[in-house]
Amino acid sequence: MALFGSSLTAENGQGSFSLEEFVKRNKLSFTIGLLGVFLLGIGILLAVVSSSEQSSSIEILPAEEEVEKKDIFVHLAGAVEKPGLYQLSPEARINDLLIAGGGLSAEADRNWFSKSVNLAQPLTDGVKVYIPFQGELSSEERGVVAGENLFIGDQEKININTATASQLESLPGIGPAYAQKIIAYRQTNGSFAKIEDLTKISGIGSKTLDRLKDKITVF
Repeated sequence: MALFGSSLTAENGQGSFSLEEFVKRNKLSFTIGLLGVFLLGIGILLAVVSSSEQSSSIEILPAEEEVEKKDIFVHLAGAVEKPGLYQLSPEARINDLLIAGGGLSAEADRNWFSKSVNLAQPLTDGVKVYIPFQGELSSEERGVVAGENLFIGDQEKININTATASQLESLPGIGPAYAQKIIAYRQTNGSFAKIEDLTKISGIGSKTLDRLKDKITVF
């Protein structure tokens, strides 16, 4: 069998023929085969391109950053060494606030404090913590635990049945005289059944009640 061009021949059972003749005889088969190889190549190329596009379109999300907790501000007042506004961590407790404020003053009602105040109680932003002085609380008020009357905050309503004189005086339109009248009413008549009962106190009318109704409660 020759090596080049049309001189190349092949043998089969029926005799010999050149490669050129073999190609002519099988032209359709060669054409279909070459078309198949071409289409297969196109399919492989499209698959690679599609895979590449999908990979590039995947969004890599960064890990969520921990939300920064902001400091809280608490107003410390009453019988403490350094009353004022304190900036504390969001995990701060009553004990942390008192340490920042220099502790109780010599005039503090320590007996009430030791029985009523929970040093482990968490603080929240915007509250006022008041420590009463010796002799400031009535016998009724001394029986109220700190969880009910230690905190004064705009977000918390003041219970007029348990509030101290200082808490009552923090209400709009209620000065020392009216605070004492409210306390005297409770001692004489018992607890207020509803906030409207405040108008039973001389000098407190409907206009004053309108200013107070969103800031007080009887429960």
